Amino acid sequence: MRLTILLVTGLVAGSLTAQVRPGATPPAEPAAPVPRPGSVEGKVTNSVTRQPIVRATVYLEDFQHQIAYIATTDAFGEFRFENVTPGNSYAVSAERPGFRVDFPQRASPAFPAVRVADEQHVMGVNVRLTPLGAIAGSVLDTAGQPIPGADVQLLVRGYSNGESMLRSSKLARSDDRGAYRFFDLEPGTYFLRASQRPEPFGVSVRVHNDRPAELYAEAFYPASTGAPGSIELMAGAEVTGIDFHLPRYPAYHIRGKITDAATGKAVAAQVMVLPCQDAALNLTEGFSPRMQPDGVFDSGSLAPGSYCLTARAANPSGARSAPQTVEIKDRDVEGVTISVMPGVEVHGRARFDVARPDSPGGQIQVWLTPASGPPATIKSDNTFSMAGVTPGRYQLHVSNLPARTSSRSLSEQKTLRTEWLT
Repeated sequence: MRLTILLVTGLVAGSLTAQVRPGATPPAEPAAPVPRPGSVEGKVTNSVTRQPIVRATVYLEDFQHQIAYIATTDAFGEFRFENVTPGNSYAVSAERPGFRVDFPQRASPAFPAVRVADEQHVMGVNVRLTPLGAIAGSVLDTAGQPIPGADVQLLVRGYSNGESMLRSSKLARSDDRGAYRFFDLEPGTYFLRASQRPEPFGVSVRVHNDRPAELYAEAFYPASTGAPGSIELMAGAEVTGIDFHLPRYPAYHIRGKITDAATGKAVAAQVMVLPCQDAALNLTEGFSPRMQPDGVFDSGSLAPGSYCLTARAANPSGARSAPQTVEIKDRDVEGVTISVMPGVEVHGRARFDVARPDSPGGQIQVWLTPASGPPATIKSDNTFSMAGVTPGRYQLHVSNLPARTSSRSLSEQKTLRTEWLT
């Protein structure tokens, strides 16, 4: 009986396999094998001391398939990811306060791929974090007494269109002992400048004093050189003893009025006062006196030196002035007149040595220095236009040029207004 049942069953199964009725659904294919998860483990260490880093957050990421795992290192700096889906493109990274954060966007030489096969236990994955550094010191007067409330700027050097410039990175203020400290700094080259500007006046800025106020001079480190000196910061290092000794100088004022160049009438405008030394170093941070509705301005306390002044009207036209240099010697400078005028339209054409390719870095743009309005985009026909440009002398710059492409001329079009460029 059992043999007969088996034979009948076999015949029925054979007939179903050999013959499928018209319109019937064929049998399903065998299911693909289910991936069997694995694991990844390793260690996070300090790249300088080689010591383990405790409580670091570790990431295991497959950017292609948008899979991510997160773990935390233990007391030995070790981590382990469980139940990891098998894959070939995992990148490992880590973060911890006090260390540089480098998050990968994909597996790369800096973040090598981790491959996980079925039921594979990947071991020995090492992640090294670069420790951040610090710079500290004091701001003192020439007698060695602390100057509380002094501003210390941390400056870094950068490049724009091949031109070197210093820009502010961080700002610290000295405490009651004159001490300051910058921390969580990337390894690199830094410059420092200290100053103490007086607090702004009250409601009225038109203050006249028989005895000039005194002001601590601004100084780069080391102040004795008169020029910015660089500080090299290694990974994880703390550079101390970066002290400033600021002399006091009589402080003077620059006073004047903003007028409309066409009508000669006073206009309310914002004045930017920038030490000309900063302008030469391409430092773009200045300070602005309080704007008055009748166009009168007072710079506040300034140390002797050369200052570059520009003004911009507060009305919607935003008329600007050309840069004006004012020299302070041993007294207040009175009666300065700054004229603002509407901007002109500037048109130009770019010409390339080869056929213009697409720019991977974005649209090709031109802009002026000193800044006079936003940059202009070079259109598909290679022309560009700028509106509201203040008459004056400028340099023209180009950004986002494709590789191996150079601009031969940016003033080929005859409609370019050259009277304000000369």
